[in-house]
Amino acid sequence: MTAGSLLGILAENRIVELKAIRSKLRLAYQWAIMHPPTPDKPKAVVGDETLFPTDCEDRISGDGTPDVALFAVEELAASGGMSRAAGFALIADALDLVHRLPLLWAKVEALEVPGWNARRVALLTRKLSYEAARWFDDHLAATGLTGWPTIEKWLAMAIAKFHPELVKDPTTPKGKADWGVWLHHPQAGHEEGAGGIAGTSELQAVGDSLDLTRFMDLLSAEAETMRRLGDTDDVNQRRAKAIGRLTDDNEQPALDLHHPSPTTTAAPTAPTSVSTRVSATARAAPAAAPVPAPLPPLRRRVASRCWATRCWASW
Repeated sequence: MTAGSLLGILAENRIVELKAIRSKLRLAYQWAIMHPPTPDKPKAVVGDETLFPTDCEDRISGDGTPDVALFAVEELAASGGMSRAAGFALIADALDLVHRLPLLWAKVEALEVPGWNARRVALLTRKLSYEAARWFDDHLAATGLTGWPTIEKWLAMAIAKFHPELVKDPTTPKGKADWGVWLHHPQAGHEEGAGGIAGTSELQAVGDSLDLTRFMDLLSAEAETMRRLGDTDDVNQRRAKAIGRLTDDNEQPALDLHHPSPTTTAAPTAPTSVSTRVSATARAAPAAAPVPAPLPPLRRRVASRCWATRCWASW
């Protein structure tokens, strides 16, 4: 096979890929408009994207797009061999492109813009109003360019023009209005082959400085426990795994703390686990003191780990 033949095959494969993603978006759009919600078939909302629904009732696609029945999204995901979140993202992107970004969609139809790039634009413009999205689409098309610098420029201008409340001075210190916790799954909706490792997500938290510092200390203490138990991952990886340990209702391995009994001068007692020592302290309390109600497993383990952290600091 000659060098020219190889390049020819690469060019043909490129066209095949562009047609494949275009076909997937077409099918997703047709399926969505064929299945509007009904009184007995509720619409799909953002809170339904995960297997553990939340109370978020926001629509899955942008302003100005039709609603779609929840069962239709689930069936599409199952038939396409994709995750639930990926099915939601595919339908939302298709609806946004056709109804909110028609000029960009026309370039996808003409194979001038890759479908995966157009889907990214649909996601970035989802929070814009219908008028802002159409204004962005018109001005982007007028430039004849679809590179990311051009996209980011017109997106910023659309936000400033139609949503000035979203424009913040980057030098302004963050306050309570900025507090929140956000979970991002980078792989959702990018089953065509995005970078990264499947099963890895991102959690961002902005809140009270003291609260977050205590939480970080708790994760660090748990990471140290894991190291002493033989975990060879680095400290940041252990901190990430510590979140799962603290939220797991199953009992986790704990270190035995060797310390002589504070009420006697006899020989040191047998090694006692953190949770056992906390219970022993509660039993030694004066009889007149009220006995607190048992903590749930998560709260009990968190309290035990905080107690252990204080003990290590004092030793």
